[in-house]
Amino acid sequence: MAIGYSPMTLASFAESLNGNLTELQRDIFDKGMREYDKVAKMSPYRKWVDERQAIQGLTPPRNSRDLEAIPQVAPVKGYKTVIRQQNFKHGITVEETMIRNAMHREVLDNVADGIESIKTLKDAYTIDFFNNGFTDGLSTNIVEFDGTARAPFSTGHYYENGVNPWTNYYNVGVPPTPETVFLIINNLRRLKDFAGNFINVGDEFTIYTPTLNSAYGMAAAEIVQSMDKPTTADRSTNIVKNKFRLNHVELNNLTSSTKWFVGIPTSSRSYPLIMLESQAQDVSPLAAVGPTNPDVYMMRFRTQFGVGWDKSYRGIYAVGA
Repeated sequence: MAIGYSPMTLASFAESLNGNLTELQRDIFDKGMREYDKVAKMSPYRKWVDERQAIQGLTPPRNSRDLEAIPQVAPVKGYKTVIRQQNFKHGITVEETMIRNAMHREVLDNVADGIESIKTLKDAYTIDFFNNGFTDGLSTNIVEFDGTARAPFSTGHYYENGVNPWTNYYNVGVPPTPETVFLIINNLRRLKDFAGNFINVGDEFTIYTPTLNSAYGMAAAEIVQSMDKPTTADRSTNIVKNKFRLNHVELNNLTSSTKWFVGIPTSSRSYPLIMLESQAQDVSPLAAVGPTNPDVYMMRFRTQFGVGWDKSYRGIYAVGA
């Protein structure tokens, strides 16, 4: 993830302390809306590593006569998830002279910029799970029944009982259309649990499109908002809009302009991508570094969180070539 900036240098200090400058101006832009909580379930956490595994209930009864032994069936175990907390820090160092002359306040809006950069980091880090969701063998991928750490969006997933391969990837380069969205929702509704029972995924779904492709965003917005199908001559009914509760989210951090996604709400119990947040944001006050050099002051920014697929990839479907 290519996010980072060069550390402050002596040249930066010199520019701030240049008494010949009439004015020091900091450009302030409106901040973008955060995206990470649109694609990940948020949960507080207080351990370095979270290991979780589910156990499914019994499979359906088997055919058996009364005089035969009762069939004993072991519950099916789910795939294991390991989410490690990552510790992120950055800091700002200033000279005591800058503080005495109040120059650092004009150059560095420390707290606002620090918190904004934490939000930007979480956006990129979390949505990279979508961007990298087509690559097999990643350490963050779930190891499935056959021992393969398969890509999150794959046409060859295995259920935990080792049968009935399933897919959550429609490998076709098509923009959002009512027909495609209905197809994807229908496939989501046909997903099964560990023991082969159909899962109730509800009737609320979110379409995620990249801002890199405005045509995809416009098409998804029309599906979500139009009561009829504006692309048809007879203005036929938009069945998807009338049958399901639909939302549309455009994401700046999606790196592909040809892929889009459909998912169940992040609040759903079975939503697969989760952020375990140990420390949302921590900002230390500007203080002297120590007795070695009392003229050097530092401010530290810190966040601690882990993101991962929670036992399964069920609940999010990808479309695109």
